[in-house]
Amino acid sequence: MSAYLSPSNVMVLLQRDDGRILTVRHNETSKTSPNQITVVGGKLEDGEFLDEGALRELAEVM
Repeated sequence: MSAYLSPSNVMVLLQRDDGRILTVRHNETSKTSPNQITVVGGKLEDGEFLDEGALRELAEVM
């Protein structure tokens, strides 16, 4: 059985009252964006709804 590859991504944009936005810095060995600063996000898992994927991605970085 092959791994599920979602064609959909989710992104979470959290902005504080002072305008600052939550970002993450990927390490140098990251497969998708080494040494880059991005917003929280990723691919949906099999059977996952957009809101579920967004919450999961946020929980993974917290």
